[in-house]
Order: sequence, then C-alpha cells, then structure tokens
Amino acid sequence: MANIITIYFSMKGQTIGPGMKMTNLDKGNTAVAAEFIQKAMGGDLFEIEADRTYSEDHMVLIKEAKQELENGTRVPVKSYPNLSRYDTVYLGYPNWWNTMPMVLFTFLEHYDWTGKRIIPFCTNEGSGIGDSVRDIRKICTG
Repeated sequence: MANIITIYFSMKGQTIGPGMKMTNLDKGNTAVAAEFIQKAMGGDLFEIEADRTYSEDHMVLIKEAKQELENGTRVPVKSYPNLSRYDTVYLGYPNWWNTMPMVLFTFLEHYDWTGKRIIPFCTNEGSGIGDSVRDIRKICTG
C-alpha cells in the first residue's frame, strides 16, 4: 500500500456561491474536498498556508491573485512537511485564473518530486482544472 498524504490550499470566508451570490464559508471548499479524500484514501493531511494575508473581500482577492500570477510572484509558505516517506500525494487547490494559486508554485518548487505520484484535485466555480496540470508537470519533473 502506498504512503499517502493529501496536501491542500484552501480559502475560507467570502466566496461566490450558488446563483453567483456572495456567501461566507467557515471552511474553504478545497479543505472540505481534501478531508473527504483523506478519509476515503487514508494517509495524512497537510494544509498549505500562505505566509501573507489575503483580502477578506472576494472581489479584491481575485485582483490580488491575478496580480500575483501576472508578476510571477512566489508567495511564501509558512511551513513544509517532510515528504520523504510518501510516494502518493493528493494535491488540492482552488482554480485561480486558470491555474493554481501562486503559493502552490512556491510549495511545489521546494521539493524534488522524483518517483512521487501527484494526483491533483481542483475546486472551482465551473472553470474546471484549467492549465494547472500542465503547470504541475513543468514544476514537478521526475
């Protein structure tokens, strides 16, 4: 059996909900999905936390995320797990501007992914997984 970890980045608070109405979440959608996957597949759970504060206003957050992407900003990560004992990584994130949040780029660039299996999952408001799989493949060689 594989040594599994589910790693995710999630935003709670204001977001666009059903019917395109603003709603507030006590727990982000990606966190809910990550907990479901971890419960179903076993293994450990780790939340990626950005070492910066994002706006609580969802529309401002969208602009912040776009600016980070356009500038290629590498958002600092608060802490990193030791991945040496894992061979399967479920990797979850919201779709921000057709890819992953920039904090995921920072996180992924931190490791040598040789021999690891990454299974991405993405929460979104209907836009799908976008180009994130392509971006993961570029960063996570091996």
